[in-house]
Amino acid sequence: MIDMDDEGDEYEEYARAHPAFREEERYDFVQLEDKTIVQVLGYFLLSSDDQNEEEFVCLVWLYKKMHTKHASGFQVIEPEFTSKEKKPRKAILPLFCISRLVHVIQNFPSGKGEHDGYNQYLVNHDINPDHWAYGAQSDEEYPYIPLKQLQQWPVDDSHIKE
Repeated sequence: MIDMDDEGDEYEEYARAHPAFREEERYDFVQLEDKTIVQVLGYFLLSSDDQNEEEFVCLVWLYKKMHTKHASGFQVIEPEFTSKEKKPRKAILPLFCISRLVHVIQNFPSGKGEHDGYNQYLVNHDINPDHWAYGAQSDEEYPYIPLKQLQQWPVDDSHIKE
């Protein structure tokens, strides 16, 4: 994927889904055309029985946008689960639905969830790969947030609509 960061620099990004990328699991997050954030779990080529038609698709874990306003200004998302079994809600989507790669970081105060991850994540829409290395560039009025400070911020649930 070719994308532009907030400063107008062009980046070539790869949305990876691999259980052992550089000896660690890596399942990247992407934004779909409808602005939904999903985590890519794998890529597949589907073909018809007669092999005349083929389409590249991906298996994704769905995430939903929270109405919680984080002090950093970043969008807050959380994983979706099925209502009865509490299993991750997944979908198979054609690759053309993906509009861009996004970077996420754990919303540390939200705590760890039941499924080997955190309950909530913060979304950085600026694709500059260096942003999470030292801290984060906020989408709103905060010019730069050191990573240690971001980890210590409380969750502000006062904006949740019931």
